[in-house]
Amino acid sequence: MSVGYPIYVRRLLRMLAFSGFCFALASLPGCSFVQKAREAARRLESANNLKKLVIALMYYEEYHNELPKRASRDQDGRPLLSWRVELLPYLGETELYDEFRRDEPWDSEHNIKLLEKMPEVFCYPKYQAKPGMTVYVAPYGAKTIWDLEMATFDNVADGVSYTIMITEVTDSAAVPWTKPDDFDMATGNLFEDFGPSSTGGNCVFMDGSVRFVPRTIPEETFKALMTPEGGEAIDIEIN
Repeated sequence: MSVGYPIYVRRLLRMLAFSGFCFALASLPGCSFVQKAREAARRLESANNLKKLVIALMYYEEYHNELPKRASRDQDGRPLLSWRVELLPYLGETELYDEFRRDEPWDSEHNIKLLEKMPEVFCYPKYQAKPGMTVYVAPYGAKTIWDLEMATFDNVADGVSYTIMITEVTDSAAVPWTKPDDFDMATGNLFEDFGPSSTGGNCVFMDGSVRFVPRTIPEETFKALMTPEGGEAIDIEIN
C-alpha cells in the first residue's frame, strides 16, 4: 500500500514541474514558439514607430507641398542634416528641433552633441546598434522617391501601393540619425542588409501603409518596389 503526498505537496510539485517546463521552453534556442512571439512583438512595436514617421511625413507634405529632401543643404550644396531632423516638429519634438543649428552640418561641434538625444521613434526595439544610430533609412541612388527633385505622395507612376519610401536595415547598416546619409543603392546591396530580423523587415509604402516584406521576395521585385517611375510590372501580394 502506497501513501500519497498531501494535496498541498502535490500542487506544489505540479507548479514546480510547470515552471521548470516553461523555463526549459524559454531556454531552448530552437524553440520556434518563443522566438516567433518575441519577433512578432518587436515587429509590431517597430511598425508603430514607422506609422508615426509616415504620419509626420504627411503633415510635412501638407505644410510644404512636398516631401522633405533627404538632406538639407547649404548655399554651396553641401549636405547638412537628415530628413529625420526635418521631421522633428511633426513628431512633437519642436524643442529638440530648435536646438539644432540648421546652417551647420550634423557633425559640427554643436550639432554632434545632439546625436545622443535620438527620439524613441527612431529606435528599433531591442536595439543592438550604437547609441544615436537608427535602422530606419531612406533608400536612394537608384531612382527612388528620394532621388526626385520634388517628391510628393502623388507623383508615383508605378502606384503608391507598390513603392517603398522607408525601410528597416540590419544593425551593421544603421546610420547616425542626424546624418544626411541613408542607404545608397548605387554602391550597396540593400537586399543583403534589409531587415533587422532573419525573416525580413517592415517598410513604409507611398500609400501610407506599413507592411512586412519577407526575405523570400525575389530580389528583382524588391528593387522594383523602390522606384516610383520604373514602370516595372509587379505581381506580388505583400501583407
